Amino acid sequence: ICNCKGVENMHRTDLHDPAWTRRDVQELRRWAYAWKNATSQAEWDKIFMEHGVRWSELWRLPYWDPMRMGVVDTMHCILEGLIHYHCRKVLRIDAVVAKMKDSAGIAFEHDWVDYDARDCPADFLLKNPEAETHHIHRIQNKLVISLCDDDEDEDGSDAEDVPMPDVPDGNEPLGITEDQLFKALHRNNLTPLRWVAFSLGLDLRDAQTKADYCMKLLAWRRTKPRSGDINTFSPKTINLGHIKFIQRVISGTEKPSWVNSVPHNYGESNAGTIKADEWRTLSTLYLPIALVLLWGDRPMDQQSARFMGLLDHTMALFTA
Repeated sequence: ICNCKGVENMHRTDLHDPAWTRRDVQELRRWAYAWKNATSQAEWDKIFMEHGVRWSELWRLPYWDPMRMGVVDTMHCILEGLIHYHCRKVLRIDAVVAKMKDSAGIAFEHDWVDYDARDCPADFLLKNPEAETHHIHRIQNKLVISLCDDDEDEDGSDAEDVPMPDVPDGNEPLGITEDQLFKALHRNNLTPLRWVAFSLGLDLRDAQTKADYCMKLLAWRRTKPRSGDINTFSPKTINLGHIKFIQRVISGTEKPSWVNSVPHNYGESNAGTIKADEWRTLSTLYLPIALVLLWGDRPMDQQSARFMGLLDHTMALFTA
């Protein structure tokens, strides 16, 4: 609805920038009709990717102006948007991440695009979303780990799930070699590799095999910092014990019969995709109970102040 569209403008806070202007409704109408008259999936995808518009029957109304008449979709904006992002990317309530060791081996932060079949071109849809969404998360986690030179790899480890290293005592965070990263990426299915590469906007015209997509991702990784700053290290917010505690709160809390249930194994990859109604129940019932018990009564020190700040921020979001 504005000219600052696209992934590259996510999380911008400079709202007084003159670039934040409404788009031309006539231009949108023209491309909406172009989408309607297109005859192939490739044309539909191209128009949507370049202009962010699809056909809607509302465009038949001569006065329709989505910039002025759009309604905030609270289900997708808050429940499946902000709360989903906060729990998964900020609090990191994820058993895969929780099982990893505390690490300074994160080289950089990246705002990953979450997989959503509704907005995904047909060529990049996952074949088995329930299982392969976990592969996407695993690929994304691998791509931000610090890289080290081949001769720094002492044990030649080739484990299936390359762990994040402990916080080192030396001057530079530990990492994995490019060869280890390639092998770790290659163990994932083809369609998750293809989708992650697509979400990064990579040129995939000559990519066909898993090795091709791994090389594309590795080339993208080389454009990012090889290692992070050890001084920026902070311990995980949620560990495996915390996730088990949240699961006990979910299974042990008595609730009215009209409150819908949520997966008792929430936080684990086999819990499946959390729906909007489940996010609402989690954020208004189970997570407030669990997080207050975990963080609300800690001895006052530097870490407890950090957790109290996280708790305050989380509760402010949950009450929005």
